[in-house]
Amino acid sequence: MIALEDVIAMSGLPEETIDAVAEHEQVPHIVAASLGACLLTVEDGAKRIEHMFRDNICAAIARNDHGHASELMAAMRVFLKEHAGRSNKQTNTGRGSGYLMKGDTPRR
Repeated sequence: MIALEDVIAMSGLPEETIDAVAEHEQVPHIVAASLGACLLTVEDGAKRIEHMFRDNICAAIARNDHGHASELMAAMRVFLKEHAGRSNKQTNTGRGSGYLMKGDTPRR
């Protein structure tokens, strides 16, 4: 049986990024790890994860949870340092994931 830690390790993402995806999408961490890994295989996937971080930060500030907002900002900086400016078409697997998000055009 594959454990959550295995899925996190295979995703290639820091655990804090997976936490942010899970928080934003309100899904279990195992789903967030898979989603994050898939997003890194599409052209604007890193930008989508960045937007998730930003949405979470705004929500934390709105509920006056500045400690959590600071944690999210620190995690976003780490993520951006690793992924900003990179073409995400072939980041993780070297091929598209087959996972389409709203607005994506299927590849043929």
